[in-house]
Amino acid sequence: MVRLMAHSDQNLWPEIDPAAVDDFIDFLFSIDEKLCRPPRQAAKLLAFIVQLHTAPGGPRPFPTRKQVAAHLGISVPTIDAVINLHVAEGNLTTRTEFVGGNVKQRRASAKKIRYLIPSPVLLSILGGLR
Repeated sequence: MVRLMAHSDQNLWPEIDPAAVDDFIDFLFSIDEKLCRPPRQAAKLLAFIVQLHTAPGGPRPFPTRKQVAAHLGISVPTIDAVINLHVAEGNLTTRTEFVGGNVKQRRASAKKIRYLIPSPVLLSILGGLR
């Protein structure tokens, strides 16, 4: 399992449980019977999103797509496609917050923090493993 530290904080991102990935693959096959091969990359990303949401200390923000791609071993376009598809299908919702930035300039700076919130269906998939 890969561990990668975020640049903004020193907390480790959650490790992806292989059993969770298998359960998410089963879920993806159940909602789209036209899939020809196991959607392992999408399953890894969904498991990661659910684990971020259920992490100790409350939901954790979604890291940059580049960081997630490196952590999970998938491409940024795959991340975009999976997130867009599951937002459209109602399996994910997004919440964006802005906090003060740390750039010294004549105008205020801000950091954009994005949270991906899994649906109760996605939460139940991971919940069955605990």
